[in-house]
Amino acid sequence: MAVSVAILSWNIQILGETKISRLLCPNILSGVIAGSGADVVAIQEPVYNYASQVYSELIAALKTLNQDDWSGIYLQALPGGRDRDGYIFMW
Repeated sequence: MAVSVAILSWNIQILGETKISRLLCPNILSGVIAGSGADVVAIQEPVYNYASQVYSELIAALKTLNQDDWSGIYLQALPGGRDRDGYIFMW
């Protein structure tokens, strides 16, 4: 039995405090995620110091779109790497 999984991979250059604090940023990102029909989302380059905030705000924005079943993790790609060397994975 074949199973298909839709994956959205998105590199948002240096996604940190400046971008995520813009008024509509979490809403726009969550709208794209919800509209994509993706089962798994990978976001590259969240500034690691703000990855938890970015992740939390995306989950909250998805909930406002009745997308309550999203969860995930965020991590730094390499210990000691550049601040933006992080990932957010959501499913």
